[in-house]
Amino acid sequence: MASNLRSDTAKINGAKSHGPKSAETRAISSRNALKHGFTAHNTVLLACENPDEFRSLLDDYIAAYRPAPGMETRLVNEACVAHWRILRLNTIETSLIDFEMVRQEPELEKKLERFDVGIQLAVSFAALADESRAIALISRYESRLHHIHDRMLNALLTLRRMAKSAEPIHLVRPPQPIREPEKIIDQTNPEPACQPVIEPSK
Repeated sequence: MASNLRSDTAKINGAKSHGPKSAETRAISSRNALKHGFTAHNTVLLACENPDEFRSLLDDYIAAYRPAPGMETRLVNEACVAHWRILRLNTIETSLIDFEMVRQEPELEKKLERFDVGIQLAVSFAALADESRAIALISRYESRLHHIHDRMLNALLTLRRMAKSAEPIHLVRPPQPIREPEKIIDQTNPEPACQPVIEPSK
């Protein structure tokens, strides 16, 4: 009886709901049934990144390594994701230095009558290195991602070697020497034995 009451109550409450109203709540609702999220769009790409560019990079990896379905495809995907994140770090580093150069320009104009881009770049890099951990962190993350990238590709090669060694070996028999046919002796009509020649007496 209680279970029927709960079921009826759930139906009534469900009829009152018209789903999430805003885009944010709809995005949250869309992830309600997400079990692991490995294939979700937001596990790799940031909102500012171009999905077509990532797809192009992934297509390049698939064309280069031609992975078999299953584990090989997963390893190639992981290598591609590591490469994508390395490219992201390169963008972050470039943008950080560009921003710092703009920020340092007024200070350089106060201190120096004349300076070139090289001085501006050096001062900006020194400021980032001394006052911020960003550059050091980028270097550390990039090294880690390179390690992951290489490890995935090495695992792919190891997997292929293991699969190749597990293939059945087909032994090729060496060619046999050609034997000359044996001479068949006809026993029904044997050849007469050679008789000694007796010379007549003189």
